[in-house]
Amino acid sequence: MHRRFSRSLVLLGFSISLLARAQGPPQSGGDFSSNPHPSVLPSNVILVKGAWSSASDSVTPLPEGGRVANNTYTNRYFGLTYSLSPDWTEKYSGPPPSDSGYYVLAQIRSADTFKGTSRGSILIAAQDLFFTLTPAGNALELINYDKESLNRDYKVEQPPTLVTIANHSFVRFDYGSPVAELHWHVLATQIRCHMVQFVFTSRDTKLVESLVEEMGKMTLPAEAGPISGRGGGEVPVCIKDYARDENVLERVDPIFAERRFNPVPVRIIIDKQGKVKHIHILSAFPDQVKAITDALFQWRTPGDTPIHECRNRMMNLCLCAKKFRMRGLLAVLGLLVCFPTGALGADNLIGSVRNQSRGEPAVGDEVILIRLGAATPEETRAKTDAQGAFALHVQYPDKPYLVRVFHQGVSYDQQASAGQALSIQVFDAATNVRGITGTIEILRTGTNGNLLHVSDLIEIKNVSSPPLTQAGERTFDVYLPSNAMIDSVLAAGPGEMGMMISAAPVPGQPGHYTVNFPLRPGATKFAFNYDLPYDGRVAFHPRFALPVQQLAVMIPPTMRFSSRSLAFKILATGNSRYQVHAASQVKAGAGPGFEVSGTGALPPLGDQANSQASAKSPVIPNPIRSAAARAALPSLASIDSRLNHTEPPSQSLVLGAVTTCLLAASALLVWRARKERSLSSAQTVVLRTGGVHPSPRRPN
Repeated sequence: MHRRFSRSLVLLGFSISLLARAQGPPQSGGDFSSNPHPSVLPSNVILVKGAWSSASDSVTPLPEGGRVANNTYTNRYFGLTYSLSPDWTEKYSGPPPSDSGYYVLAQIRSADTFKGTSRGSILIAAQDLFFTLTPAGNALELINYDKESLNRDYKVEQPPTLVTIANHSFVRFDYGSPVAELHWHVLATQIRCHMVQFVFTSRDTKLVESLVEEMGKMTLPAEAGPISGRGGGEVPVCIKDYARDENVLERVDPIFAERRFNPVPVRIIIDKQGKVKHIHILSAFPDQVKAITDALFQWRTPGDTPIHECRNRMMNLCLCAKKFRMRGLLAVLGLLVCFPTGALGADNLIGSVRNQSRGEPAVGDEVILIRLGAATPEETRAKTDAQGAFALHVQYPDKPYLVRVFHQGVSYDQQASAGQALSIQVFDAATNVRGITGTIEILRTGTNGNLLHVSDLIEIKNVSSPPLTQAGERTFDVYLPSNAMIDSVLAAGPGEMGMMISAAPVPGQPGHYTVNFPLRPGATKFAFNYDLPYDGRVAFHPRFALPVQQLAVMIPPTMRFSSRSLAFKILATGNSRYQVHAASQVKAGAGPGFEVSGTGALPPLGDQANSQASAKSPVIPNPIRSAAARAALPSLASIDSRLNHTEPPSQSLVLGAVTTCLLAASALLVWRARKERSLSSAQTVVLRTGGVHPSPRRPN
């Protein structure tokens, strides 16, 4: 009773307070205000209330300090000048920097005097690579991430490609919206540890191209490049993780009077004496700014270090106001410019390698440039720098290439052509990785005289977290019939070309083989082609090292399939040239047995496979990946999510399409393997281990 009475008093008091406030004089600014002198808001200004950027002095240039004046955008921090046509203007200034280091430097649009049929816009923006939330360490990786993350409503018109503008290297990425009929052309470079990008938008592609051409009149600092711009020379060099305990001799943490829950990104410049010379706070409330500034000016770092060749040092902090203490941010930046950007052009390949297992650049990895179809395939090699970046000179710009990166003994390949900007992912290797399972296995059979030919296609999926590559002497076990005569074994990593490998028999266990092909994150495909003695019927007793979501047996219509297991279902594939029997959710160990009998040969795999097999050599017209390869060697990563249907009609339809894809993939694997055998083995081999055919040359 007492508690209820107390609550009533509180509620009554709160109601009276609200009533008194409602009956009092109206406050200034409301819809029903009677204030005779209301505040007048400025026009043509975006008002943002809250955290803002600030600096400890007004002399040191800031990224957000650029301005448009006399039809020229000038930014002293980035050493950038960009001339505009008279018909282009900036009406609104951009918002302050975000707490993830994103800057809207300028928003430029067609002026009222513009005479074109379609208008457009120019966005000049920058992303601080210290604070980006994207798993990328340079401008090239950021653009490639944007391409891979593009919403399906948009269409890639030109994948990330290296171009030269104003004698500097940029990465260009074009995409569009078919529904909105808009086109975006993005050109990005890296300056002082920031990705600086120009985004041109319009419905008129000719207008956009003319704007890109006008970029040739801009001026940029010498360091500008997709992977190189990290300061140095006349500006402070950016240093990764410099604010570690061993580099901070005296450290004072800020004391915040009010608890807030916002990250506070901060950049500081340290002079040769180890003192804090300049503080740039990207986003903070006024009370936070004072506390941070007072604390950081008391910091001391070692003075006379080799870094002083580049004059001042710039390092980075992220202050967490929620926890009332400093928190270092892992910055993905290098010490010095490693490649002169003036040397990069159409005869070069640049790229970066990122260790996705650790979320950081892959440092010191061997990078090999291989020319496909050449008698001496290796042209050059290099090593990744402190940012995982590399540059390779191309001798034959019109030829297709393969870039191979070795990380912890495992190779990662990507098709390439001259002038391309690559972003390659690698993973740490381990002998046993959790998260590896089978997705689908298809046995394709047909008779050939007194032999039964079997092509056993298996897909293995690696969904480890964090992502790791399983590598070693025995990465995968397969069980074949004990009297199988192996003709060939093929393997293809995620998104890679097929290659010939070998399977090692396990002593004392007929039909049990192991392979040491690395299982990288994603889908890896194997094809085991073998013959069996055939007198009109063969019984199969399958065994599985890993569970599979679908086991399918494909035979000609003139042959017969039988099984005592109720697991197999006849699937209506919609194709009278073959029949398919499938079992779902097959566990590891002994699987459902079956028997095939009769005679018959499977028909050709279709025009798609035939067109691939009749080609003289791999053709790679697209800088990222050829359309033919995308069509004939589809990614099977999405198959598993569609194989769990329990209703026979829907499952039949799905597996019918899946079977066609797998057969095309199998045909291409065989074709590519035969073509690759005519080339040097350096083009087709990944590891010099166990049962894999060795490459004549390996990285040291």
